[in-house]
Amino acid sequence: MKEEIPAEERFKRQIKSIIELSSDYIEILNENTNDKFDTEILEIVSVFFDSMDSRKLVIDFITQTKIKKNYWDEIRDENENFFLEHTSAIFGGLGSLGENYAKTFRNLFTARNKDGDFVIDKKERSFLWRTFKSLIKISINFIRKEREEDTCEFMEEIDVQQEALNFGMQ
Repeated sequence: MKEEIPAEERFKRQIKSIIELSSDYIEILNENTNDKFDTEILEIVSVFFDSMDSRKLVIDFITQTKIKKNYWDEIRDENENFFLEHTSAIFGGLGSLGENYAKTFRNLFTARNKDGDFVIDKKERSFLWRTFKSLIKISINFIRKEREEDTCEFMEEIDVQQEALNFGMQ
């Protein structure tokens, strides 16, 4: 029987995949534009994420994107302008390193090639939206699991049932 990977570990893997994908985008950007981006920040962020506690990582994400500010609806609705303006909050658990990564990510998301087309095309943007939505779904499952294992109401300000419905979950 296959052992289920804990939600917080799945969450961390998704974040890592976003970082790796960002590195791929930088390579494409560097090949197709006059702008040149350094991948060093991504390497630093990747090492930092490796050292972070997975549980703290998912709790910080929930706190930054749902409890302090309600960004989940904007992510669900794929609101690019809102997303770009608030990318720092999504990576807020990383402090100044997160701000640097958020700036790099914003630049990647808005970068255009020599022909004026977005470097991250519609198909790739769709994939990124699905990835960010999966972070929220993993967060919802994390909260559910915490509530099952704990007698107190973990993150009680979040209506998990409603959020699950909002994201097409059971």
